[in-house]
Amino acid sequence: MKNKSKALFGLIIILILVYPAAAIIENVLSETQEPGDVAAVSESGSEVQSISMQYTLRVGREIYMDYCSVCHGESGDGLGFNAYTLETKPRNFSDAEYMNELSDARLSETISEGGRGVNKSVLMPVWGNTLSPLEITYLVGYIRQFSRKTEAE
Repeated sequence: MKNKSKALFGLIIILILVYPAAAIIENVLSETQEPGDVAAVSESGSEVQSISMQYTLRVGREIYMDYCSVCHGESGDGLGFNAYTLETKPRNFSDAEYMNELSDARLSETISEGGRGVNKSVLMPVWGNTLSPLEITYLVGYIRQFSRKTEAE
């Protein structure tokens, strides 16, 4: 009888611990998807745009808005709030022709090392000490969205 009581008590403890954890996980997963977001599925059944891709773009956008938009503009057109004060104008990320010439590695290097590090404007700050390599990868993915929008128009 004592063994059954211990097992029942153990089961109750597990349920008490697991249920709140499951609710937290459900909340986190639901936050990674904005209302109306649905992962697209191809005819073969493979996911085309996963929730993780939506997450990386959202994180990239947050980083961009925090660190880049003041010079490069919210829409990536190079016309941010500070752009008019700069002698060398910030890059226009919506210029699809130019952006298609740049590799992701080159964009990452420019963000990480700043303009001086890649023989461009010294006014472009070094972000490699502020942003992690993963954050820079998310940022590059988001920056790519500006030139993709232009190509589609």
